[in-house]
Amino acid sequence: MQRFPPSGYFVGSAVFHYLGPAFAVLLFTRVEPMGVAWLRIASAALILGIWRRPWRALSQADPAARRLIALMGLVLAAMNASFYTAIDHLPLGTVAAIEFLPVIGLAALGMRTARNAAALGLAACRRGGRR
Repeated sequence: MQRFPPSGYFVGSAVFHYLGPAFAVLLFTRVEPMGVAWLRIASAALILGIWRRPWRALSQADPAARRLIALMGLVLAAMNASFYTAIDHLPLGTVAAIEFLPVIGLAALGMRTARNAAALGLAACRRGGRR
């Protein structure tokens, strides 16, 4: 049996990363942002449960690992709630740009070559036009 290529996970993640908020904005006419966040969290948990069956690993984990996993889940839930609240109040493009600020900052810290500097400069450039 051939394994799923790692690049497929990257592409799938990118598709869901960008389509999710776009659909969320459309859902805001019928569901509050916190309800949309709950739908995303619940559907992700359902898909993960069906696909990976994580309760097997959880049953063998020690209490410290379970606590860490629960805290990670809470952080992800808070992140989703914050993101959907933000896109309810600001344009989606602005929120997406703010979301990438830490990534750009990390790239700036890890910059070692002129090629890295050029890539960072291109990523940080803002399109001109009306404000």
